[in-house]
Amino acid sequence: MVLSLFAKSILSLPLVGLALLNLIVILEFLGRTEKKFDPKSLGRIHRVAGILFLILFLLISYFCLNYMRASGQEMSPRVAFHSALAVGALILVFLKLLCVRVYRKYYTMAVPLGLGIVLLTLTTAALSAGYHFTMRGRPEVLPVVSVEEGPAKEGAGLFAKNCSGCHYADKTEIKIGPGLKGLFKRETLPVSGRPANEGNVRAQIKTPFRAMPPFAHLSEEEITALLAFLETL
Repeated sequence: MVLSLFAKSILSLPLVGLALLNLIVILEFLGRTEKKFDPKSLGRIHRVAGILFLILFLLISYFCLNYMRASGQEMSPRVAFHSALAVGALILVFLKLLCVRVYRKYYTMAVPLGLGIVLLTLTTAALSAGYHFTMRGRPEVLPVVSVEEGPAKEGAGLFAKNCSGCHYADKTEIKIGPGLKGLFKRETLPVSGRPANEGNVRAQIKTPFRAMPPFAHLSEEEITALLAFLETL
């Protein structure tokens, strides 16, 4: 199962909420000289929230790894940094569990480890979910391409509406999917490895390969117009 980037972003919101809840619980538990809440209740909340946090973290990690495997693309710098922070947060979670459950001589390390987990979680979410929420719905500014009136002109509008969120039109670098500059000048398509011809690109749009979403709402005429635009890149 491959979740969309927006779906994974939504899924990260309760993860951030659980991280902040655990932070507040620990601050209340250890930071006040006069206790306002029952310490046993705070301990139970922290334990349950921690278990839910770990389960949700592992679930999101599975979907992210599955998406990367399906896309078949190398990670962009932002995604690589995001992934490194996520791995760091997961390592800190297991170190904290070891300090609390096994090596209790290092129990005092639990608080700084917990703070590190919260910091890495918030930063990881900001780099991924924050980025996608910010960019969602933002119109793509297409490069200046010599497009005359006709199918290619219509295709430029279709590209801006349907494709520009994941693909660059003016470069080959990865955005979310591969950049499409010079697509029809290549020998093979970037992900499927099929010959770069009109038939295979049309098939990719209608029955996508790997993580690309389907575009069943596009008519044959619209796909033809989109192909006409792609041929100008």
